[in-house]
Amino acid sequence: MRDFSRDKMPLSITLQRWKSGHGCPEHLHDSIEVVYVITGSGINTIDGASYPILAGDIYVVNRGSSHSLRVTADLRFYNLMFLPSAFSRKEIQLFNAMERFGLFFSLTQSNGPGIRRYGKLSPPPPFSDRFRALFDCLYRETTSAAPGHRMNCKAYLILILTEICRTQAILGGGETGAVDDHGTTPLSRVLAFINKNFLRDLSVDEVAAAGRLSRTYISEFFHERTGMHLVKYINVLRMEKARQLLLAEPELRVSELAARCGFDDPCYFTKIFRATLGCPPSQYRRTL
Repeated sequence: MRDFSRDKMPLSITLQRWKSGHGCPEHLHDSIEVVYVITGSGINTIDGASYPILAGDIYVVNRGSSHSLRVTADLRFYNLMFLPSAFSRKEIQLFNAMERFGLFFSLTQSNGPGIRRYGKLSPPPPFSDRFRALFDCLYRETTSAAPGHRMNCKAYLILILTEICRTQAILGGGETGAVDDHGTTPLSRVLAFINKNFLRDLSVDEVAAAGRLSRTYISEFFHERTGMHLVKYINVLRMEKARQLLLAEPELRVSELAARCGFDDPCYFTKIFRATLGCPPSQYRRTL
């Protein structure tokens, strides 16, 4: 594992490219690892549980966990490793006060029964783009000699960890489950299909077919695994896309904004926008 004693900072980030068929054997972690998948696919096995790798995935592997990886299609990813010593005791207390941050720091104390030491987050495109930008910034800062670069590295690390918690809270914390013979799970297939197609009208039949599930079970299945209703999940993705469009093109009319986010009815779009972001698009535009 990484020898942080030779580094100026208790963190390291590398941009890695692994070819199909490549992998790493099972090993134990002595640091906390966060992986952000840019492209490719494979199987990630953590403490004996196997997870399908999708572009945009984020994996957190805590100290003491066993971990192995197999690449099925050329994989490109950021590998971030850090120690709890990157933070003060007070900062760790603040992290642990946030939902799910026991995931990162539970092993700094005792790892009692039921405490998870790892996790997977599959943020869809509107959210994964934000993560990509944060990992890019952290990667650039670690190679910078500009004044204050070490402080910026810590700031970006905090932003990444906080964003993981916030996104997990918004999208739910469902598990992907064990992989099948094709290296996927029903939930990973459903999420991949929705993430690719959420800007167009989606039918329940299409989503169910993507997961190889029945149309009568798909809604219950999705809610059980993610903690969020299927329609709400799709609308969350669309509203995040709308927010990004408003930031990039604040002059867009509501009707055009609605159409580009998969809504035929601008009034219904405005209703969902208000319910999600707390105000209508016209008011949100004035805050930019």
